Amino acid sequence: MKWAVARKSPILPFSGIRWHRPADVSITARYPPGRRTDCPECQTKPRNGDIVKIEHTAFNVAEPVLMARWYGEHLGLTVIRRSMDPPHAHFLADDSGTAIIEIYGNREAPLPDYRNMDPIQLHLAFASLDVAADVSRLKAAGASVVAGTHTLNRDTFAMLRDPWGLPLQLVRRDQPMI
Repeated sequence: MKWAVARKSPILPFSGIRWHRPADVSITARYPPGRRTDCPECQTKPRNGDIVKIEHTAFNVAEPVLMARWYGEHLGLTVIRRSMDPPHAHFLADDSGTAIIEIYGNREAPLPDYRNMDPIQLHLAFASLDVAADVSRLKAAGASVVAGTHTLNRDTFAMLRDPWGLPLQLVRRDQPMI
């Protein structure tokens, strides 16, 4: 299937480009079991051996030290690097060591209003073996429930907010994506 590029998108005016799929292809048909993508162009390797990977995603927050501690205690993340001087950057990895987030507090930039941000705009998703049990455990640790446990296409989800308001999604996929 070919993905088309539409110029001057009303959806993403800052980029001028948006991707869209042909109208005759359903979303569920995009990723057959066992394949991550059906886009042949996406499967080509970079030239000259250069490999580009996402290293981390960063979140500017009000209390990075406390937040990093909570993520370690309640989400099982491990601090792999930190700075105890401002902006108190903490790099946290999951148990695979390949997914990393940075939590820091840079006062030179405005803090995002995570608490009032719609989780559809931004959320941090965690794979869970038991979504309902993890919702209960995280709620007891100070998280709040945005959308309780529900199932969609054999995947189980819940949406919460950490104690600082950052949206967290818990998901158990019928067919894991990673």
